[in-house]
Amino acid sequence: MECRKISHNSPSPRKGRARKIGRSELKLYHEDRLAALGTMAAGIAHELNQPLNTIRVVTDGFLFGRAEGWPLDPEELFEGLEMISRQVARMDKVIRNIRNFAREERGAGGESVTANEAVENVFSMIGRQIEAHGIRVEKDLDPELPPMRATLNELEQVVMNLIVNARQALDDNPRDPKRLWIRTGSRDGAVRIEVSDNGGGIPDDLLEKIFDPFFTTKAAGKGTGLGLSISQSIVGRFGGRIEVRNNPDGGATFVVVAPAGGEEP
Repeated sequence: MECRKISHNSPSPRKGRARKIGRSELKLYHEDRLAALGTMAAGIAHELNQPLNTIRVVTDGFLFGRAEGWPLDPEELFEGLEMISRQVARMDKVIRNIRNFAREERGAGGESVTANEAVENVFSMIGRQIEAHGIRVEKDLDPELPPMRATLNELEQVVMNLIVNARQALDDNPRDPKRLWIRTGSRDGAVRIEVSDNGGGIPDDLLEKIFDPFFTTKAAGKGTGLGLSISQSIVGRFGGRIEVRNNPDGGATFVVVAPAGGEEP
C-alpha cells in the first residue's frame, strides 16, 4: 500500500483561499483610494498651482529688477526667499499627503492618530476643489479630541469618501447656498466624525442598503458602489461603525464612531 507524504509547509486550500481574498480586498482598498484621488484631481492641481504661481511672481520680480538695473534690497530679497520657502513647504505637505493616501500598505495594529489630522490632510488635498464647486465648507474640529487607534491613511480614505459623496450629492441636488460641514468630537469614550450636507438626502427605504457592496444611487459611470462598503469595513477594523441619518432641513449626515484609545465604545 502506497503512503502519501503530507507536506506541512504547503498551505491548505482554505488558507490559500483566505490569502487570495485578502489580496483581492487589498486591491479594492487601493483602487478605491486612487479613484477618489482621480475624482478630485482638478482640486489637487489647484492646490499645487497656487504656490507655484506665488513662487513664479516672486522670482520673476527679482529677475525683472536685475534686468532693469534696480538696486538689490537685502531685506526685500530675504522676504521673497521666506515666501518661497513657505510655498515649497505647502506643496511638500500636499504631495506627502497624496503619497501617504495612495500607498497600498496597511498597518496591522494601527497607530495613535487624531481624527482632526485626517480631516485636515484630506482638505489639504481636495479643499480647493470643494470650493470650486461653489460649496461652503464649515469645519468645527474639537481641539481637545482624544486620539484613536487607527491607520492614518485608511482614516483619510474614509473621510475622503464621505466628503466626495457629499460633494456629489450637492452637485446632483443643488441648494443655494450649498453647504458641507464636518465636525469632530467625543462622547462616551468614542471619537465622532460627522460629515453633513444640505443636498437631496437619502430615501428612507435605501438607508439600510447604502453600505451594501456595489449598491449605488448614482448615475451609471459616477460610482462603483464600493466606497461606503469599504469605509464601513475600515472603521469596523478600528472597532467602530458608520451611522447615517437624513437631516431635518435636507441632506444627509454620516457619523464615524470609533473608540478613543483603541477600546471598544
